[in-house]
Amino acid sequence: MSYEIAYCKWIWRHNKRLFFTYLLTAVTLLLLPQLLFPYQPNRNSFPPLYWSCMAMLLINLALAMLMPLYQFRYLMNKRSVDLFYPLPIKKTRLFWLNYVIGAACICIPNVLFLFSFLWTSEINAYIPTYLVLTAMFALMSLALYASITFFVMKCNSFLDACFVAVAVVLVQLLLVTSCIALLNNVIQEISHSGGSINEFFQMSYIECFSPIMIGFKWLIDLPEAANDYMQNGGNILALWLKEADFNSFQPIVYLFVTVGFSIVACRAYGKRKGEDSEQKTTSKLVYPMFTSLITCLLLLYDSLSASFFWVAVVLFFVMNSLAERKLTIRPKMLGFLFYGAILFLVSNLMIETNGFGRIREFYEPEDIQSVLVELHFYEDKENDFDASYETSYLLMDEYQEDQKLIEQVTALHRQATKESENGEINYMNGTVMVNYVLKNGRTAYRYFSISEREEATVAQLKQYLKQQKYSQGEIIIDEPDGEAE
Repeated sequence: MSYEIAYCKWIWRHNKRLFFTYLLTAVTLLLLPQLLFPYQPNRNSFPPLYWSCMAMLLINLALAMLMPLYQFRYLMNKRSVDLFYPLPIKKTRLFWLNYVIGAACICIPNVLFLFSFLWTSEINAYIPTYLVLTAMFALMSLALYASITFFVMKCNSFLDACFVAVAVVLVQLLLVTSCIALLNNVIQEISHSGGSINEFFQMSYIECFSPIMIGFKWLIDLPEAANDYMQNGGNILALWLKEADFNSFQPIVYLFVTVGFSIVACRAYGKRKGEDSEQKTTSKLVYPMFTSLITCLLLLYDSLSASFFWVAVVLFFVMNSLAERKLTIRPKMLGFLFYGAILFLVSNLMIETNGFGRIREFYEPEDIQSVLVELHFYEDKENDFDASYETSYLLMDEYQEDQKLIEQVTALHRQATKESENGEINYMNGTVMVNYVLKNGRTAYRYFSISEREEATVAQLKQYLKQQKYSQGEIIIDEPDGEAE
């Protein structure tokens, strides 16, 4: 144990200036937003310490990428390896010493952020929320740190290690954005009147695979929860958890990734040999895997687009040339065309099966809890859409659970949408925007045009809204006084 202590003292002596510089920078970045954007109740839509929390997240993510490169940089140099490996410390212990030091540095901003509570009087109601955010930011940063560390262990040069750090982040971002884009494209092909991904799929399970995206999502959703708290009261933590669509699956994933990648990274470190340093990286878990992942995820982004395909093809060959350190074209690279064909078939299969049965255009009245409708009417000059202009509109004041109203809205939705599905010419007399709150807890948004064929149905709906006082009446916007009917 004395050797481990001596090693830690040696690391401290050689890095204390850098550490104090980092500590001063972190304190400045956390305190500066409080001076530049002070919290002012009833004036500021952002909660107290919001921008300091943003700075904490940015520091966490930046260090999660940089610390593996810094802590294990000696593995990329033959002289450094020959200096460290003969030390009277087991290789596994040497790994964990460097690994834990890096993890501790990542969490320093989180500890400093907690001290902000000591002098911020407006923070009391937000303390539970910020404690959860601080813990989750630390956990997902450690997950990113662990995964990058493992792949750095598979690299033999510092250039390859830098590529890996960027590639891990890029794959995570592409995985989420490509899945979102694919689902959006499928929904647009299936639904003729709109719809969102959250209506058909649980996005929190997809988004959690990118710590960067989910971290910023948690932070972006906080002001909305804070505004709701300021207006209606309640528990700010419960409001934020609902707004951010937080679930227990996310911390479990990050904990699993942290523990799993930490263990396999230690094993990969133990298998490294001194002669591997400064050599060409040959592990299939670096260039071959990341090249295939990045390019296939680009194809997944829009597998029906020829332009995306050719961009992915060029990137695929560029990355392979970077791995080989020269321009090469090999027969096995043509397998990329096979990947593209598979993804094309997957996209078409999802369209033909309506997202494997999850995407639907219409809902039955008994599936809907409440509804909110907007009706917009236009004056169409000679059936020319570009020459049309809005003449009036009718808005509901709030969501209504009236079953008769729900039946009228769903009937209008079906009638208008069926015509466009059949390819009939439907000169637009107006548009309808519908928000459904479903009994399963999700919301659905629909947008469709109406023509003279729906005139009777629309008139009946307008009359009913007026009778039940669900709306203040139709607003005429081409009259000088702009009064309601």
